[in-house]
Amino acid sequence: MAKIYNIKRDDEVNRLYHEVKGDLKRFLLQRLKNEQDAEDVLQECFIKFRGYKPEENIANPEGLLFKIAYTLLIDSIRKKKSDLARESSWVNENITYLSGEPIMEMPHADRTLDSRRRIKGILSLLQELSPKCRHVFMLHKFEGLSHRQVAEHVGISKSMVEKYMIRALKKINHIRDDNR
Repeated sequence: MAKIYNIKRDDEVNRLYHEVKGDLKRFLLQRLKNEQDAEDVLQECFIKFRGYKPEENIANPEGLLFKIAYTLLIDSIRKKKSDLARESSWVNENITYLSGEPIMEMPHADRTLDSRRRIKGILSLLQELSPKCRHVFMLHKFEGLSHRQVAEHVGISKSMVEKYMIRALKKINHIRDDNR
């Protein structure tokens, strides 16, 4: 007979945590191959689970935990691939090899000043956006979250995230058009 947990009670969630934690961690570790990454996803899994507020008791909370863990696992793998691609791209653009040794090239002073001026302009334009629009933009562009992840994090729909992103990008493209 399956145990029924009232996940609205902290003691029930704590008991569930201790009963399922080992199995969940093994599940994550087998797929992520990194203990720290598995721990991070496991912690985030229980944070999401604690935020889940069903109307009734959950008959299979272990199944829900594994479903949450699997979703977070996929998100973690995608983010890691994206970060790796971005880092690889940066290395390819900014490092030259001389006799097999990497040499970091310094950008030209004019290019550096121009970049700083453009960044200042973009940051000032972002201040003109609503706080929520600015927050959505920063989560997506600077934290690397997907539109779906931003929507979950902020508590809005994915389509609203897309609308905020369009609004912010139009604002930023305006500065680009002015500088041409």
